[in-house]
Amino acid sequence: VQVPVEHLDALRKEIRGEQCTMFRASNGNLERVVTIVILRLKRLLADDVLTRVGVIMDGTVQAKCDLPATKQATGEAPHQALQRVLDKELSNVASHCRISEVTQESNKVHSERYGMLTTYHKIIHHAVVASFEEDDFHPPIVDVSEHLRGDSPLASRPFYLVNDVSKPRRQFVYTWLSEDEFNYLSSPEGQEEWGEWLQRALPTTADVPVSPTHSV
Repeated sequence: VQVPVEHLDALRKEIRGEQCTMFRASNGNLERVVTIVILRLKRLLADDVLTRVGVIMDGTVQAKCDLPATKQATGEAPHQALQRVLDKELSNVASHCRISEVTQESNKVHSERYGMLTTYHKIIHHAVVASFEEDDFHPPIVDVSEHLRGDSPLASRPFYLVNDVSKPRRQFVYTWLSEDEFNYLSSPEGQEEWGEWLQRALPTTADVPVSPTHSV
């Protein structure tokens, strides 16, 4: 196994933080095992899912399409890992969430980042939120929709900037996606299209007035 040099430090940090397990397979190759705790949050009277569609770090925008999640550390219970996600990104939503079901799934894929086979154990917390309006949260969610530019059909819906409390220079971009939209934007074709649009829509955080006290 040849771990790309540019990702060695990240892998070492993951190992030191006990966020993965490494073992040598029967063929002699190193493999990695990661447990991921995921929040799949829907609105009570809708069928859309709260989705992370971008990350802004030091003014640079990276398109994404994933659910709020974190790697579970060794010795940490799933509910503790989920609480870290809520505290880090969605603190104002926590009291409104109601967990309805917890499911699990696993898959083994080749990690391009680390150059090795990786087994991902996913613990998915399905939850609903009765309301998701600005007035329900203190401090309020930051709605950046009016500042977005571009021709994507997603531009007509609200987007929310969420401060990462663990990294002051990083923000997440959230919105609600239907199942079809989520599946498309998760695909390679959808990621490419969404990335091009989001880079035009949010080229820098300078265009978006955000108070440092605002978080979801």
